[in-house]
Amino acid sequence: NPSGCPLYDYKNKICNLYSSMPLHCSAYPLAYNGEKFYLVDTESPGLGSGNMSKESLAEARLRAQNHFSALSSTNSILPLIYSLMVGNMMKRSQEAMDSMSEEDRAQLEGLMKKSDETELADETELADETELTEPEEEADDFEDLEDIEE
Repeated sequence: NPSGCPLYDYKNKICNLYSSMPLHCSAYPLAYNGEKFYLVDTESPGLGSGNMSKESLAEARLRAQNHFSALSSTNSILPLIYSLMVGNMMKRSQEAMDSMSEEDRAQLEGLMKKSDETELADETELADETELTEPEEEADDFEDLEDIEE
């Protein structure tokens, strides 16, 4: 399947999830970043084939904006959900520690100390073997679609 999507039936040219397609897929290859529309895949097989009406362009833009809105909402709530989950895990961990015998607690602390020492040794060895470099800046190769005639 050269499309890269495991849900796309390339032979029959249909999406196996079309009736309940995720927002990302329904907007593809068009995307929106809060300011402008752009193509996420300039090699998409559908680009340049067929005609696009004003209505279909407006629908595509709306789907891209909806996808952006959903991502923004998700990104704003994920930290809260994460903190609630971590807080709950820490509470349960503390409850489990409190219910342990002194002997079991000492054994666990010994294992954790040994694990920390091994991890520190591994990190030191890796730092000695590897030269740290700055990551290269990613290229922005998106095409702007603002000037599409309507």
